[in-house]
Amino acid sequence: MSFKLDDSVIEINEDEVKAVLNSKRCIWKIKTLVKLVEDFLETNMETLDLCDSVMTCLKRVRETRLLILEALHHFDDEDRANESSYEKTLDNLKNFKAAGDPFTQDFFRIFSFVYRRQIAFLEKLRRKKLKLFKLLDLTRVYFLLKNIRNSVNAQKEVIHIMEIGSYIAMQDIQKIRTCVYRLEIGFESFMMNTEFAISSEVPVRIVMGHIKRTLNSFPKNVDELGMMANLCTANIQKARSVLLQRIIKPPRGASKLQK
Repeated sequence: MSFKLDDSVIEINEDEVKAVLNSKRCIWKIKTLVKLVEDFLETNMETLDLCDSVMTCLKRVRETRLLILEALHHFDDEDRANESSYEKTLDNLKNFKAAGDPFTQDFFRIFSFVYRRQIAFLEKLRRKKLKLFKLLDLTRVYFLLKNIRNSVNAQKEVIHIMEIGSYIAMQDIQKIRTCVYRLEIGFESFMMNTEFAISSEVPVRIVMGHIKRTLNSFPKNVDELGMMANLCTANIQKARSVLLQRIIKPPRGASKLQK
């Protein structure tokens, strides 16, 4: 699924869109459709907030990674110097532990909220589309006014745009969840080994070996999450622009409907 988007669409003024929605033009007299459009735009804004939260967490991930790299640097120096206390190494590991999980409870709260909102909105679209199909069937059976069929088809077009946008958003959110899960596994490994080193349960040399191996795949996972957050943002903006362009553009048959 994809959108075709003209560059001119990006700068659409949403005040103008609201004016169209509040007007008596054609299908925008249908309150349920207007409410769906408003929900779509609001849900997308919430998803953009999630993407911003991802980027904030990634900043903390990179900061904690620097602490680990610094601990590894000191470990190499102290190991070569046969400093068995590994004082500087342990200090850095303590700083890493104090920094805590870069993916905060607030992040997971936002993620859960946005995920549920997207699922609920897709269900609203499904129910609305089902009603439109039934209405369209009735117009064919009873040969009702062509204007009604035009209105139903125009609504279907708007719903189709929102459906594609929401489906893509759900896919992006699920991919973000997978990337976060991978990073969380790595972070938990770092934290567990840090605890072992600080408590002297496991020799520092063994712990740092485990940390170094885990760190090898860490940058790739960080980059993947960053790319997914950026892609999700771009897809949301594109979906909004396509919908807003469709709202401002007079629907097919609009002139007949307004007579």
